[in-house]
Amino acid sequence: MPAGFQTWARGHIDEIQGRYTEIEGSSRAAFEAIMATNPPDMATNPPDQTTFALAATRQPHSAILFRLYDGTPFDDVLWKLVRPGPADPFRAEV
Repeated sequence: MPAGFQTWARGHIDEIQGRYTEIEGSSRAAFEAIMATNPPDMATNPPDQTTFALAATRQPHSAILFRLYDGTPFDDVLWKLVRPGPADPFRAEV
């Protein structure tokens, strides 16, 4: 594999992984902030879903927040968000 292609591919991989990590971190922080204002008391009742939903829908990645609330995996949503679109193809200029 040409070294130029490896550099090009590594750049795209790093960009995608960086966006993934950024969105995941900001979503977890938003989730924790919402839950801090709406603490659950699991012994007597679950967290207030209505209050959570109202706060979560104001966030940019609410689908991830709802998955965190439900305790279900959210990787598929994240990968759809960071999936690269059309890009300049690799070209080795000679």
